[in-house]
Amino acid sequence: MKFKYISLLVVAMGMFIGGCKEKTEVFEDPYKGGRDPLGIVVNKEQIPVPAAGQAGTIVKIAATGLEKHKDSLRFMFNGEFAEVVKVDATGIEAKVPNRASSGVTAFVVNQQIVF
Repeated sequence: MKFKYISLLVVAMGMFIGGCKEKTEVFEDPYKGGRDPLGIVVNKEQIPVPAAGQAGTIVKIAATGLEKHKDSLRFMFNGEFAEVVKVDATGIEAKVPNRASSGVTAFVVNQQIVF
């Protein structure tokens, strides 16, 4: 019995001493070489106007920073791409697509998604 406890103590001490090595690993920056931020800011407190509607309804979403991406901007309703009707300094107007449902809206600019 005494041998059992001494053996466990030796094993525990070995694990404790072996685990106390201070080896600092430096990893490379995972964001290095990433794309610059798009500068699109969506007012999350602003409810889309109108808040509900059928397919074909034109919805206004308040956002800033969209004008400089006007040519490459796409808009999605819950993963379904919508027709962009108008983009200005105050936001975007998009037509609700036929297969859209309630859910998340997002902007897509050059394969970057902004929620």
